[in-house]
Amino acid sequence: MKASRTAAARQATGASIVMTIVLALLAGAPTAAHAADVVLDPTLQITDAPLVFTPASRTGDIGAESALVYGPDVISNELANCPVGYRSSSRSLVIAPDGTVSPAAERVRTPPGSYYGLNETPGEYIYFDGAAAVSWNGVTFLTGLNRFIVTCDPALRTMTDSFADSKYFLVTLDVNVAAKSWTVVANPVNGEKLTPSIAFTKTTANADGSVTLTATVSAGAGVATDATGVVSISGSYSGLATPVSGEAAVSAGVATWRTPVLDADRTYTFTAGYTAKGDTKYTDSAANATTTVITVAGPTPPQNTAITVTIPASATGLKFTMTPGAVALNQAALEGTSYVATGSLGQVTVSDNRRARTAWTLSGNSTNFIHATDATQTIAATSLGWKPALVGATNAGAAGIEVIAGASGGLSASTPLAQAVAGVSTADTTINAGITLNAPADSAAGAYSATLTLTLI
Repeated sequence: MKASRTAAARQATGASIVMTIVLALLAGAPTAAHAADVVLDPTLQITDAPLVFTPASRTGDIGAESALVYGPDVISNELANCPVGYRSSSRSLVIAPDGTVSPAAERVRTPPGSYYGLNETPGEYIYFDGAAAVSWNGVTFLTGLNRFIVTCDPALRTMTDSFADSKYFLVTLDVNVAAKSWTVVANPVNGEKLTPSIAFTKTTANADGSVTLTATVSAGAGVATDATGVVSISGSYSGLATPVSGEAAVSAGVATWRTPVLDADRTYTFTAGYTAKGDTKYTDSAANATTTVITVAGPTPPQNTAITVTIPASATGLKFTMTPGAVALNQAALEGTSYVATGSLGQVTVSDNRRARTAWTLSGNSTNFIHATDATQTIAATSLGWKPALVGATNAGAAGIEVIAGASGGLSASTPLAQAVAGVSTADTTINAGITLNAPADSAAGAYSATLTLTLI
């Protein structure tokens, strides 16, 4: 009987409630966010009568507005009013993760206010609709867990007054500002850490036989961007004696891990869980994410990379010589997000036997690297660098500056290997250079070659 009387009363009074709130909103400017008593007293929380949000989440845009400015259509509680002695006024507030407190509906509710939890009439429990529920225009949300409270005040209060001695109903909202979303999640027990959930969002079987896995860490529907632990991952297939495992640090709610080279053409099942490692907010979770991926049938790690050298004809009296043949780099090895290969250019000697020695420069530049069997696969010349060094103690010229592989254009443009000023007394300059290739980690496996051209002018 109470339920039917309550529904009938709402139908009769709903219009006047909405109109009253709209007029109050138009009457004054929004109250500024305040930083009052953000450490809620757990002894004042009303826990036996939870508030229900309908709907329990919003995301994206609603019309021309972000969903973050809209609360639910209805906030209800069919179990209890504000306790006796705490019915002088009621406020809706949001406490952001950094402690910022904002009004969720710009209105202080006072008795006899039906359905605000301030009456003793049986059946007239908390029921906010219209602007009382949905008007969140003044809320300062931050990504993470935000606390929505409805206060039950022992004395008449304004929106900016303290709520240190007010009883309150609590709803925890998992907010993702970038996604414009909020979702109701379970209220954490005071002092208890949250247990996040893990989801694989991307799996890639790499050409070298490894697998790259990306996972998100969340509390509810939004990404838990403040998690500071690691995602622990393990993978196996039926009959594999020792599973492959590893962990990846969480950054902005996302963790990415690349496995070592795995058995070829196998269907691996990977599981992932969260390991807190000192995280003060989130606790370890079970391996609650699963994904499968088939490794490539014929993995081919990057092979030795060779550089061929073209030596143009030199002017009479000024020439340079070097040992003919290819410059071979060692087999590339994965270091972080790049394949790195190194080698040596070999000794190059510039001889200046002119009667009048003018300045000279020996420069080099490289073409892009091209795959031996698939010309569509290339590695940019910007990925190649060198570090020139003189050989011996008696040289006419000076070594060029170091060119960092993958930075500032690399050897894609002509760069001095050695140079001398006019009038030097010594004829010869011998130079060598350590060569480094810093290729992207997603480069296709196989042999590559490029042409390094040395020019003496």
